[in-house]
Amino acid sequence: MDPQLSLLMANQARVTSGDIILDPFVGSGSLLVAAAQFGGYVLGTDIDYLMLHGRTRPTRIQKKKHREKDESIRTNMEQYGRSSQYIDAVVADAALPMWRADFKLDAIITDPPYGIREAAERIGSAKSYIISEHHLPGHIPSKVEYGLPNIYMDLLSFAARHLRVGGRLVSWVPIVRYYYY
Repeated sequence: MDPQLSLLMANQARVTSGDIILDPFVGSGSLLVAAAQFGGYVLGTDIDYLMLHGRTRPTRIQKKKHREKDESIRTNMEQYGRSSQYIDAVVADAALPMWRADFKLDAIITDPPYGIREAAERIGSAKSYIISEHHLPGHIPSKVEYGLPNIYMDLLSFAARHLRVGGRLVSWVPIVRYYYY
């Protein structure tokens, strides 16, 4: 996410000192850095373990084959002097929220995947199978397509349950311009 756009989103969310901010599609964490600049305590989730740990190939620099060890959310927060505001980033599926019912946020700031640069996926399978107890600890679940209507329905439902009264959801919504001519 472009740094200026990240700051605009944090500003639209009216992030202030002490706010708790979540990005459920955190990726590389640029929205967390911006929210922390406004004083928020930030956390994120993403389904992509490798992305969270800075082990994937950068999407914008196609010739570069790997990330350096200083290319992670944690090190981004350190570089901007915001380590104390970084709560954590957790591997989680936005379609299967893991939060307690009484967990409240001051803002949700996110740029969900559209399936163009990053895959739009959720945990699931077209097959029906049962995983044995023996294999469960090391099981890596398969993923299925997570369409935009489902992404936004889940995001709005999550926001309705977990935003405090007066909290804000700020998100990008993709449009195809030729529909508007």
